[in-house]
Amino acid sequence: MPPAAARSAHVETVPFGAYFTTTCPPTDAQRQKTQQALDDTGADVRFHLEDGPDDPVGVVPLALAIFAAVVTLGDAGTATGLARSDAETDLATLAAIGAPPRTRRLLAASQCAVVAAAGVLLGAVTGIVPAVGLRLVDRRIATAFDQRQLDEGTASRLIEHVPIVMPWGLLAVLLIAVPMGAAGLAALATSSRPTTTRRAT
Repeated sequence: MPPAAARSAHVETVPFGAYFTTTCPPTDAQRQKTQQALDDTGADVRFHLEDGPDDPVGVVPLALAIFAAVVTLGDAGTATGLARSDAETDLATLAAIGAPPRTRRLLAASQCAVVAAAGVLLGAVTGIVPAVGLRLVDRRIATAFDQRQLDEGTASRLIEHVPIVMPWGLLAVLLIAVPMGAAGLAALATSSRPTTTRRAT
């Protein structure tokens, strides 16, 4: 709550803590000097330095994304291969009536892209919905605990924040890169020459 809002609501406030930002991460010597200065005051002052996330590069999400992409590509390739086997006689018929050789590759690429896109969408939904649900439960528990401490007057820490951060950039890359990669691999793996077959009449 801003100080102006507290004053307008006639809410009495007391100093609880201070928050400072730095232009660069402090060194160990600076941390020790700050802690020593606080200890010299003789007051019960708690010093906490937020170092940021343990995984700032996002190695774990990136590894999971690569694993999901590989699995999706494998499933899409399998589904495309089965669909192409079923449509072999139709492709031969198209070739017999003068369809260009690239028709086989375009068909395989489009089928594989659709399957891969559907896999990414379904995987994202089935992964995001439970994760958001768990975070909402954690937020409700933290909020209830903080409110109980405030009501009892025993709050001794800052209000816990439980964020929900969606990896929209990573999901967008997966949604675009995986279907395009699947289509390219399917086009390269598909022969443009039809297999001679005998169509049942």
